[in-house]
Amino acid sequence: MKENFIPESKVMAFVEHVKGKSFVIADVAVALGIDEEEAVSILIYLLENKLLEVTCTWVPKGVKI
Repeated sequence: MKENFIPESKVMAFVEHVKGKSFVIADVAVALGIDEEEAVSILIYLLENKLLEVTCTWVPKGVKI
């Protein structure tokens, strides 16, 4: 079974990168040098533990915001 451990340094880097601004998960992944799956895992962890509050807007793939 794959362990889902996320290093605290990556979690904190994610928070610092998105804190107080709009973000696209793919852009966060690129900026932090991680894949999108890991970025989503970090986001889920932050939301589940109430460490980050977000409002989501779904944008169709390929549309620039």
